[in-house]
Amino acid sequence: MLTHINKILFATTLERETRAVTEMAASLAVKYGAEVIMVHALEPLGNFGRAIVDSYISKELAEKIRSEGRDELMRDIETKVRTFFEEEMITDPSQQHLLKEIIVREVNPEELILDVAEEKNVDLIVMGSHRRRGLSKVIMGSTARKVVELAERPVLCVPLKN
Repeated sequence: MLTHINKILFATTLERETRAVTEMAASLAVKYGAEVIMVHALEPLGNFGRAIVDSYISKELAEKIRSEGRDELMRDIETKVRTFFEEEMITDPSQQHLLKEIIVREVNPEELILDVAEEKNVDLIVMGSHRRRGLSKVIMGSTARKVVELAERPVLCVPLKN
């Protein structure tokens, strides 16, 4: 039986070099009439950063600022992602309905991609992959590599130019 692609998870960093990934996700969505769920991860503040903030202001004030700032930032990013999709991905207004949902969360990128892929039962994950060589490939590990290893559905990795 042939696989049907009805839902595509498109992971984006909103960086310029991800244009090829954007074009791939858009062309697949149009070709298959698939809905697109775009995800964008905000990396959480690490322990070191949190310790610096805590040393200058109270925990209550830090949490209030963080919460309000995060909510505003997420709304701003969601607006940018929607505009990005409408202007860059799908120029034909009759196809713009393909963007079903935008999800922005403060979490590690691979965790977001894998969790949303399961939650939304997507048929395909489309994401970019930086080409790494040598020791950085071994030590750092990439988001794409982790997603490919752990995903329970097909992953299309589009090479990014550095």
